[in-house]
Amino acid sequence: MTVALSRSRAALTGLGASLVLFACGGGSQPPVETDLGRQFELSTVTAESFMVIPGDYERRRELLEGWSPPRQDETGAYAGNKAAYTGVVWPESRIDWRLAWNRPLELVLTGRSMDPSEAEPATVVVSWNDAEIGRFDLTAAPEDYRLAVPVEVQRTGSNRIHLDYTSSAAPSTQPPHVAWHLIRVEGAGTGARPAAIEEGVLRVPFRTAVDYYVLLPEGGTLELDGVAPYGPQGAWRNADPAPGLTVSVWRYPQAPAVVVETFTEGKGRLELKEHDRPIRIRLEPVAGERVPDAEAGFTLTAALKSPTYPWPHAAAPQPELAAEATTPVPDGPFPHVLIFLVDTLRADHLGSYGYQRPTSPNIDRFAETAVRFENAVAQSSWTRPTTASVLTGLYPHHHGARSRNDRLAEDVPYLPEILRSLGYRALGVTTNSIIGPAYGFRRGFSHHKHFGEWDGRPGMYVPAWRAVNETLEWLERIEPGDSFFVYLHVSDPHHPYHPPPAQREQFAPDAPPGPTGTRLGTAPDSVKAHYVDLYDGEIAHVDEQFGRLLDELDQRGFLDDTLVVFVSDHGEEFLDHGHYGHGSSLYQEQIHVPLIIQLPRRLRSATQPPTVATQVQQIDIVPTILEAIGQSGLIETDGRSLLPLMRSATGRAAHNLAISDLRSDGEGVDVVLLEISDSRRKLIDYGSATFGAAHQLFDTVADPDEVRNLRAGQAHWAGYLRAVGRLQYRGSDTVTAGIEPDLPPEQRKALEALGYLD
Repeated sequence: MTVALSRSRAALTGLGASLVLFACGGGSQPPVETDLGRQFELSTVTAESFMVIPGDYERRRELLEGWSPPRQDETGAYAGNKAAYTGVVWPESRIDWRLAWNRPLELVLTGRSMDPSEAEPATVVVSWNDAEIGRFDLTAAPEDYRLAVPVEVQRTGSNRIHLDYTSSAAPSTQPPHVAWHLIRVEGAGTGARPAAIEEGVLRVPFRTAVDYYVLLPEGGTLELDGVAPYGPQGAWRNADPAPGLTVSVWRYPQAPAVVVETFTEGKGRLELKEHDRPIRIRLEPVAGERVPDAEAGFTLTAALKSPTYPWPHAAAPQPELAAEATTPVPDGPFPHVLIFLVDTLRADHLGSYGYQRPTSPNIDRFAETAVRFENAVAQSSWTRPTTASVLTGLYPHHHGARSRNDRLAEDVPYLPEILRSLGYRALGVTTNSIIGPAYGFRRGFSHHKHFGEWDGRPGMYVPAWRAVNETLEWLERIEPGDSFFVYLHVSDPHHPYHPPPAQREQFAPDAPPGPTGTRLGTAPDSVKAHYVDLYDGEIAHVDEQFGRLLDELDQRGFLDDTLVVFVSDHGEEFLDHGHYGHGSSLYQEQIHVPLIIQLPRRLRSATQPPTVATQVQQIDIVPTILEAIGQSGLIETDGRSLLPLMRSATGRAAHNLAISDLRSDGEGVDVVLLEISDSRRKLIDYGSATFGAAHQLFDTVADPDEVRNLRAGQAHWAGYLRAVGRLQYRGSDTVTAGIEPDLPPEQRKALEALGYLD
């Protein structure tokens, strides 16, 4: 029996064809040559801003705090690109605008008021670097609002534009209903930006720069060729000093460059000393005496030669796949497999993960005989992409079920289908419509029971006891010699929180009766304690039912021969970073999930560690299951089997990389987590800066609450991790989230009831 493979290994590893090995002779390891022009997408570009399209994720990087995700204007006020817009989520919003030099400029803001009432129009006060440059009233009709930007308020480099709505006729702490379609500065930015133009040739205009953040622990060389100016040739005549291409190398962000060389033409070579941290290499044309009015700069090719790949953490080794994976005949029946997934369960609300309240005695008891992974990363912060990752072993950008409209494609290898093809009887029991049959999650199960939300109780999930009952009834049909796979997905901890009476009395006796509302993001701070109490009560009910299920498996003689995976799809936020709920950010409270695995007794190791501190991911579950049943390599996955870590406490990897992303409701956020030694650096990279700084860097070991942004002091690590993240996405459709198409009415109604849509 064979299983078809639908993805290419090259797409998964993301290593381009620009790596060339050169023989050195003498039997030594040949160096790696990396063509930087062919790796241009991994660079960080510095260029002057000249236009922002707020409704396009690729053209709104300058937006800082206070902006909504892109939205679609259905009124017909604009056509084409301008039909997309952004609103504001605070009474003020900010923009970062880069200038290469100061000169007379005009700021043009294109937008309109969207307030349906007859209230006074919103007044917008605009400041440039804290100096007010004008104010205007927004009207319902779209207009261009033009403001002169005096030279004396400008700065070379970063400039801060501030839009303040609090001075309106009716001041409020609530943001106004406005739509911004276009923001530009006339007289700034000629559109000249660095680019890779052909066959690895870089073109870098004056007043721009290109930075590469690389890691070369054994050093290397940077070799330049074809260095030459381009543009109107008469501009260089008699210039003193002559224009040149400056190459600078920084070893530390806040220290001077250790190498600065300027080249005017031809070839060049720089020695790069070994360093155990990322370094920054900058290519920047310097105009000399004057800059031509037309676009001009330098063209060149650049190659790094080093003993190792300059982004080594993006090239984590994966097992090679045979051209055809065959299924060996096992000595006996395959082990049973149970995945018990708890929706919306953050790890730090379980006793085995350090929680002080007795929410999880049965789960904690299970963890004592299993292997508990202390640092498991969810692949997103909402249900559909993470559940798909649990059941495919693929990152969301590979399995494709990333946004509200996405289905799990039929050609993506899917664990229930794979196990059933091996002879397993497969049961799926789900209680969340986000992963219902309509979205492709029914495929492969011998029997699938989806409990929709309770009739007449919008957003209310069927309790765990009913899902466990369904499972136990189905297990009565298992014959001796059968192997079963059960996927059981319970949703009790998902809002609205409504624990059974016994758990409510134990954990939330003072909470108001009934369930919480579904719009958690609007809840006042005063209700946080009640929300946490009710949430803990829901966890306690799930714990009770998980214990009941394990007891029944044991009594029926199944448990000793069952691989049990206990996991969550994502966590939940309780104002940790200013919000409630999930699916809104990728901070740890939303993506640090519990993962506890118990192997069948016949597969357990005498040296099995009780806990594993190494960072792991949800995508590691499928390859772990397949290796445990003797079928490793049967399909391609992005994850890697956890069995080596489970069999020996010394199996810790030298480094571990994890990525997570959010593509939902117009949000586009990426996270790269790199574990090295005793630190775990985490880069949060926003396609839109709705939640604050566009790039945030944390060490989640030293700062588990993620309150100290290290980006300024560790800018090289931030740049390096961004390049590593881009490499992981290479070869797939990874364009940052734009505006999703309209949902069918019945889907929108269901999602609104569940609190996923406003």
